[in-house]
Amino acid sequence: MLRRIIPAALVFCLIFSLFTACGNKKQKNNDIKSAKEQIGNLPIETDEGTKKLLDKIDDAIDDTIPDAPDDIKVTVELPEGWEDDTEENNAIAHYMKDTSLVQVIASWAPSEVKDTKALAEYELEQTSEYFEDATFSDVESYQVSGMEGSSISLVIPITKSMNQVQWYIYFEKGGKFYKIMGAYFSDDEQGKADVESIIASMKIE
Repeated sequence: MLRRIIPAALVFCLIFSLFTACGNKKQKNNDIKSAKEQIGNLPIETDEGTKKLLDKIDDAIDDTIPDAPDDIKVTVELPEGWEDDTEENNAIAHYMKDTSLVQVIASWAPSEVKDTKALAEYELEQTSEYFEDATFSDVESYQVSGMEGSSISLVIPITKSMNQVQWYIYFEKGGKFYKIMGAYFSDDEQGKADVESIIASMKIE
């Protein structure tokens, strides 16, 4: 059962990134198709909020979203069992273990967004339309790799008995915005500790 549930959690991380992050449009369409197929084949019951979210996925692609840039370098200290899957993903950095992950991606922002706080607020507004049943935190200040940034978190009900926590940290470097995403199940204390450890160890150059 667990081996078939794992993809569902990661799919929801993917879906949130598709709404708000940078990436290749053709690849995104392929990822969305795969995500919907995986969820549909899982031996679990999805709630109405999840079903509504899946119905909206096809409309969430923005033709203007660019590929993820490679002009920053990210290094971390990975806890035991974590893998660096960056080369297999359209991300600046991507680390996984079971149902937990940490990734760094470029973050698109409209022209009126001038700082990380405004970007976090913008994404909260945009994503609340798709995650109607999620619980969102307030925007908070957060320092990563010596840089001042902003963070938000949300708890998403994946099924009637399964919640996923997603944590987003926004920072600016070289005049561009970036986003760190950490994700884990709400009852996975080790996953939470690992995600926090990885982000705390992160060096961005």
